[in-house]
Amino acid sequence: MFEPYNRNSLGSNFIYSIYRDRSGIFWLGTMGAGINKLDSQKNRFAHYAFIPDNPNSLSHNNVFSLYEDSRGILWIGTYDGLNAFNRETNQFTHYKVGKPNAPGMTSNRIFAICEDGDGYMWFGSYGGGLLRYDPNTSHFVAYRHNPNDPMSLSNDNITSLLKTPDNKLWVGTLSGLNCFDPQLGQCDRYLYQPNKPNLLPDDQILCLLLDHQNHLWVGTQSGGIAIIDPESKQSVFLQHDPHNPNSLVSNRIFCIHEDHNYNIWIGTDYGLDLLTTAQRSQWNLLHFQHFTEAQGLPNHVIYGILEDSRGRLWLSTNHGYQLSAK
Repeated sequence: MFEPYNRNSLGSNFIYSIYRDRSGIFWLGTMGAGINKLDSQKNRFAHYAFIPDNPNSLSHNNVFSLYEDSRGILWIGTYDGLNAFNRETNQFTHYKVGKPNAPGMTSNRIFAICEDGDGYMWFGSYGGGLLRYDPNTSHFVAYRHNPNDPMSLSNDNITSLLKTPDNKLWVGTLSGLNCFDPQLGQCDRYLYQPNKPNLLPDDQILCLLLDHQNHLWVGTQSGGIAIIDPESKQSVFLQHDPHNPNSLVSNRIFCIHEDHNYNIWIGTDYGLDLLTTAQRSQWNLLHFQHFTEAQGLPNHVIYGILEDSRGRLWLSTNHGYQLSAK
């Protein structure tokens, strides 16, 4: 929790993003206080924030995304700039539109990050589409929505990215879901169509998960979850039913996580839901277990879920983080 007179506490209780690197260190991206690195042995935090007179500090204190690449570089997406963090020097390199080190960059707001099997970095931006970064040439290439090209991205506001085993990219946007082929530079679009059977219950995509059965879980802004079989192109919707207490607790889905026992955990704007492996056999008879502030959560808004090496869940919320013994 944030303690204003304790410099080793959280810098802010509003934790939007949470990430665990390969060495087991947890990095928490906050709204307003930059990055907090947790020393779990001493239960204290190191803080990395924007300092106006320091060009090597974080570019902005609102942190949306964190990702460690195969070379050990920690990438940070913020409200104003992409950052590459050198953990040996504790310095940040900024990538911004118009800067000499960022040719081809089209937006400074980076909401999603991933790396493909060829070593390219991919960044989902707000307003600038999908960005590919080549570490060898230091150039960005933007893939954007083109109203005259049905194989282009459906929307330039990207919220989530997911790499598949066959090196395709699922791209969640604020207007549709896209399956992007990096080799062709083209997308297959999946759009919400009101009153028609389709793959999506809502066009605004907030999060993505590929489970151990290769089913794609798509969390949306107001339509709950779509579970898509990429082979058959068939989907099942999981939604809140006010008349069914065992249904999904809310239709706004911020994050979805599959744990080591294949249980599904779902973070919403009204608490945490659990769908156990045993409960996933019949989609029409699902029974969600609900966890809210009444069950001990620090806040009912769950932005991120991670699992550590001991099988414990870490939750990022509007009121600090929660460590669950499961």
